[in-house]
Amino acid sequence: MEFSRSRSVVVRVPRRPATVDRGVNTESEGGLLQSLIHPKLTGSKMTVSSVENDLAVAILMKNEAMVKSMIYDGIDVNYTDSIGSTPLHYAAFTGDVKLSLMLLETGADMDAQDNFGLTPLHRAIAALHYDVAKMLISKGCRTDIQCKALQTPLHICAIHNVPSVAELLVQKHYRALHAADTRGCTALHHAAYHGNVDVAEHLLKAGINMAAVDKLGRTAVHSMACGGSLEMLKVLREAGANFKVSDSRGRTITHYAAMASQTELLRAILEIDDKDVNATDKDGYTPLHYAVQNGQNTRIIELLLEKGSDISVAAHDGSTALHVAATLAESAIPIEYLVKCKGIDLNAKNNDGMTPLHLASEWSKVSRVDALIQAGAEIDARSNDDATPLHCASIGGHQLVVKHLLKAGADVNARMKGDFTPLHLAAYNSCRTVVQTLVEMGADKEAKDASSRTPLLLASGSIASNGAFTVEYLVKSKADVNATDDSGVTPLHWAASRGLEKTVGFLLKGGAEVDKVDRYGRNALHMAVLSRSRVTQGLLCDASPKAVRSQDCNGFYPLHYAAFKGDDKLCTYLLKLMDAAEMPSSGVSRAITPLHLAAMHNVAKPLLPLAEAVKKKSSATHNLTRNRAIVDRPLFAVMDAKKRIPLHYAMKYGNYEPTKTLLSQPGAELCLTWRDKDEMTPLHFAAANGKNTCIEWVLRNFSKISVNRRDSKGRSAGMLSLTSLSGPYWPLIQKSNMERCDNMGRGYLHRAVYSKCEDALRRVLDKCNPNLKDVNGVTPLHVAAAIGWRDAVVILLNKGADPTLADNRGFTAIDWAAAYNKLDILNVLLPTSARSSPTSLDSALGSAGNTSSPFDASGEALPGDIDGTTNTAADVKPLHETEPCGRAGLLFAAYFGHLQAVTRLLEYNPRLIDVRDPHGRTALHLAAWRGCYDCVDYLVGKGVSVEAVDNNGATALMYAVRDPKSVHIVEYLLSLGVDLFKKDCNGNTVLHHCCLSKNEESGKVLTAVLDKYDRQRVLCNATNENGETALHIAVRNGLIEFLLMFIPYGSKSISIADAHGRIPLMCGTDDPDIIDCMRLVLACMMDTPASELSSIFFSDRRQSQSTVRKSSLDTEDAEFY
Repeated sequence: MEFSRSRSVVVRVPRRPATVDRGVNTESEGGLLQSLIHPKLTGSKMTVSSVENDLAVAILMKNEAMVKSMIYDGIDVNYTDSIGSTPLHYAAFTGDVKLSLMLLETGADMDAQDNFGLTPLHRAIAALHYDVAKMLISKGCRTDIQCKALQTPLHICAIHNVPSVAELLVQKHYRALHAADTRGCTALHHAAYHGNVDVAEHLLKAGINMAAVDKLGRTAVHSMACGGSLEMLKVLREAGANFKVSDSRGRTITHYAAMASQTELLRAILEIDDKDVNATDKDGYTPLHYAVQNGQNTRIIELLLEKGSDISVAAHDGSTALHVAATLAESAIPIEYLVKCKGIDLNAKNNDGMTPLHLASEWSKVSRVDALIQAGAEIDARSNDDATPLHCASIGGHQLVVKHLLKAGADVNARMKGDFTPLHLAAYNSCRTVVQTLVEMGADKEAKDASSRTPLLLASGSIASNGAFTVEYLVKSKADVNATDDSGVTPLHWAASRGLEKTVGFLLKGGAEVDKVDRYGRNALHMAVLSRSRVTQGLLCDASPKAVRSQDCNGFYPLHYAAFKGDDKLCTYLLKLMDAAEMPSSGVSRAITPLHLAAMHNVAKPLLPLAEAVKKKSSATHNLTRNRAIVDRPLFAVMDAKKRIPLHYAMKYGNYEPTKTLLSQPGAELCLTWRDKDEMTPLHFAAANGKNTCIEWVLRNFSKISVNRRDSKGRSAGMLSLTSLSGPYWPLIQKSNMERCDNMGRGYLHRAVYSKCEDALRRVLDKCNPNLKDVNGVTPLHVAAAIGWRDAVVILLNKGADPTLADNRGFTAIDWAAAYNKLDILNVLLPTSARSSPTSLDSALGSAGNTSSPFDASGEALPGDIDGTTNTAADVKPLHETEPCGRAGLLFAAYFGHLQAVTRLLEYNPRLIDVRDPHGRTALHLAAWRGCYDCVDYLVGKGVSVEAVDNNGATALMYAVRDPKSVHIVEYLLSLGVDLFKKDCNGNTVLHHCCLSKNEESGKVLTAVLDKYDRQRVLCNATNENGETALHIAVRNGLIEFLLMFIPYGSKSISIADAHGRIPLMCGTDDPDIIDCMRLVLACMMDTPASELSSIFFSDRRQSQSTVRKSSLDTEDAEFY
């Protein structure tokens, strides 16, 4: 038994709007604008803190004499400081050509890189020292080295506007001209953004790729649009740059210019081509969306509208420019401008049904809310969840927005999806100030949502810091403290379940009832026990002492809940309050005690304190002389309705600590041998569930305990251990008597085979008879064959298992293997059984004395004939007794469609092809009946006659038409030219069999060949021994589809009467009155003269009436006398 925790409060609230932040976001891995030009490491500065040696200090001070002296003294000119800088880095940074040359002449490495990957050339360019850079280039330094930001010296020129060095670098073929940094930007990207026209011209002249894109798909024109340089626009345009290009998110240069608020550049772009003024990116956002989001003024917005931007266009998420202005815009300026524009839709909705006022309210944009209200926005507009702007403001706790909305006339009791009012949402989120504002403005404190929860109930479950104060205010406002939801839960239940002591205190002061129960019979104390809040539990016990004696619908007291949680101190406290002399239980239906629950759920701590407390109370209550049996019984010998003590459950679930506790007291041996109503001991439960840890501990500490006790089914713990999911536990099995069997005669060996554990099998086999039979005659070899365990079969045979032994139905292990299609087993058993004498055919397939078919054991009965007659095997001539086994196996395999088994058996002994079951059915009959096409085809190929009949004269085709799944078998047999005109012993043709089985599909197949095989319509109108044609049976069984096809062929059958004088039309009922009525109607339809009606239709009727009258008179006479 498990306790279900109190369900948490789930309130369906309006989701946060899918705002344009996803599409108008101007940043990706850092600022979008800044990412174009500000590398993480530009190397433009060298801090004094990095100067760690005298030579670097001398270089920074440009003290030439000191530098010469140090070099003369042999100082290492390639020494690096903590940031990896060499003296040459410092000389290049200071721009001192003479010192730089001096260092180079003494062996300084001109290509040395510091910790940022910067070379002296990078440093010289960043510090704008052209002379040093020129000198380093002339000395042959590498000009294509990339720093850790993957920026070359050319990137640094573009960033810091050093055109002279850029010209030097690109004079000759510069290998790193197209190099990209970590963001994918080339030098042209940086030059375009910074507006460094001279550098850009050198780069373009050198042939740099203008179409190169960074990692976000942006080209240099996008950088130019962000930078806002009109001169750069001119340069790139003259160079033939593509101004129609879009980045990976579909944004054009118009988007970027609007995004960066570059008004003049945007004007110039639109003058060149204004077709992109309404261009949309992949998220559906236009330049106007971006301009609204990032605009600090209205100039860029005015420009776009002036150039024809559509103010009402919505992005893919339904957001218009006004939605963006209401939420993401950096100021209120855009929305104040937009609401005055012509054509603006103040109530436009995004895909969530949210208007700009919804979003402004949710985002607590007070000035924007006011702007929208003053412009005439609908105050109670509804979202897809039927939420109003007031709902959005309330759930966010935006009191000022709530006040403005209410002042503007918002409906304070509007309901959204789930029947939530704004007060529900504010209470749920513990927004006390909003709750107060709503209540003061007339909000309904007793409003109920779709689950009948009031605002107070929702507030009671809040764990927010000010949740209790929200509850306090509602209680003081006279809200109903005992209101219940659909599950019967009160505010006190919710607060108690979360251990909210302050909230509980306020509710109790307001008159909350502790003893009120929910749908599951739980009071507030039940819930408080689960919360583990001592203060809450104490408050509830003090408020209602009788709450401890309340039972839920399972009969559990709060004490049960405490035991379930493992709270030993609370258990003893509650037990003391209950003042119980006996261990409390859940009632007569289950009688579960707290001890049982603790043992079930692996909780050991409450066990001993609870048991000792009850023991002490019992000793003081009962008279020792008269009730000594009660006092002296083992401490934990408390039974439930199934007569199980806690130890049963502890060992069943393998709960180690509870098991040790329960067996730590006097009388432990008695507890170990305690039997439930099924005679099972705790050891049985542990063994059956594979709880070997508990078993090991018990065997180690109670070595003298008997393990051979049997349950009501005769099973010992060792037997159950053999078949447990966790595998056999050998120490237990070894102590058991392995020669014993259960009530079904199944011993350890049967179970060892079934467990598929080779080690257990070998160990058990040493002490058991391999040919032991159970009450059904099944041996371990039968079991091994059925489960397909080849190794077990080999082991058993080597130990003397007899493969020819048959079970009570006459089936050998070979038959079992064939029935389950275990080819590996057949390959092992068949050569072995060839040397042995089998049982007779009658014993293998059933005899006249035992009419049960072998297939009855399979769970699917095979009747003899449709008319209910039963045939025996008395007339079946058995095969010679010296022939090998497998006869029943072949029939099983054919019936179940195991072609491989059929093939193997016939390869082993071709003479098995003629085997029949007690009803005279061949393997072909059975395979055809079950629709096993492959088996049918194989058996026909092996020579089984398709015309063979069973004891009732039925052919394989008659069996095939019985099952709708065997239609393909019917077609196959017809293709072999099978005789359609044969009748069984009851005169039924294949058409009769088809209609008797209600198999319309096969009936259609047979009807389709009647023109070919039954031109004289002999088969169509054939009658059986009851005078019935196929048409009689079809009408009786309501085979509409078959009749529609068959009637043109069996038209003569319409007038044929059966043995009871009924034509097919009258076969639909057995009521003689209805049949007479049908005859009368038919006669009228045929214009029969009235004089003939009585003689034709009423003779039988009159005769039956006279018989009735005579019988009535006889009865009356008898009563008279």
